[in-house]
Amino acid sequence: MILVNLSNLPFSTMRKRNQSIFVNLVEGESIFTSGIFVDVPQYLPRSASLIDRLKARKTSQRVKRFSSKIKVLSPVLYLPFSYRRPVAKILSSCVVKKVRGLIGNQRYCLWINSPEASFLYIADGLMQGAEKVVVDLSDDFTAFKNAPDDDVDGRLKHYTEKAHAVIAINKHVASKYPHWNTYIFPNCTDYSNFAKDDPYYYHPPVLPKPVGTKYVGFIGGFNKGRIDEPLVTRLLSQFPDITFIFVGYTNDKSLRKEIAEVGSNVLFIESVPYEILPYFIKSFDVAIVPHLINEHTRGNDLLKVLDYMACGVPVVTTNCSNVSKFADALYVAQDHDEFISLVRSLIDSQKKHDPQKGITYAKKFSWSSTVPQLAKFLNTGHETTRKLNASKS
Repeated sequence: MILVNLSNLPFSTMRKRNQSIFVNLVEGESIFTSGIFVDVPQYLPRSASLIDRLKARKTSQRVKRFSSKIKVLSPVLYLPFSYRRPVAKILSSCVVKKVRGLIGNQRYCLWINSPEASFLYIADGLMQGAEKVVVDLSDDFTAFKNAPDDDVDGRLKHYTEKAHAVIAINKHVASKYPHWNTYIFPNCTDYSNFAKDDPYYYHPPVLPKPVGTKYVGFIGGFNKGRIDEPLVTRLLSQFPDITFIFVGYTNDKSLRKEIAEVGSNVLFIESVPYEILPYFIKSFDVAIVPHLINEHTRGNDLLKVLDYMACGVPVVTTNCSNVSKFADALYVAQDHDEFISLVRSLIDSQKKHDPQKGITYAKKFSWSSTVPQLAKFLNTGHETTRKLNASKS
């Protein structure tokens, strides 16, 4: 059976949940013999030139091979007014036809991990003929609405009603979209990647780390609505001699600008390749998760926490995103004062950190260890799904 994955994020470095699960399911022992990974369709603006449209069309037809079992399709909706329903339906049918051409006569499972409007007609088209439909609620996607009138919730309910199985990041997200066949599958890490180290890796001005310098670091999305801005501001002010390093992307450039203006002791680094990310984390004297506690973060399960622990660095975090499940391996602050106090005691070596508990968690919750359990769930439900499909036909 082929696993067809409609992805919320482009196939890049397997840093994210969706890519990691996909690769491990296809390359591991499961019912899936190969996979097709479909990126979120890219819209071209009306202002795009004819040359841009021709180039985009050529790009959309190029299939990249990441292994002998995986094909990647990056569709581009290149016609003017691609966002209008009639045009979107036409272009989506072209994408569906392309995917079906790659599938051929083989059976397939459709895995949906995107509430993007551009995927709606593609998903509906591929549901017809799928032997199994799986919806992966890897976040509370309603927190990522592109516009006030964006009906993310409606699309997710539409998908889950038609799904044979739902994979949910945590119970909070699962409760929003109840389904008779739900599997709670939290985020994990790639322990083998984060166990690596190269003390001589060169990435100025951060690496190699200057002698006597102390780093407090953060990786991932530095996002408005998730970052506790007052806490970050206080940290920068309280530790003027410490360098704060934020590695990753942001959804609001003004947020970075505001934080950078607080002091000269902060460095923002764009996302780095997955393979070298552990070299940055291992340079941190303290890794932090300065997140707000709100509806957005209740729908998260943080990849970065296990990545930090796999690297053996101490972690100070707010009590967000169910981090308390690792309470014996990291430091959970109940308020800003405690957060600052914990960072200070670790920086000054007043509090001795034992990395072993965190490393144990990282090994236990590594994709290579947990995805086989997910595969068993999918394999076990496979015959049930076939019988359900047979009864409907």
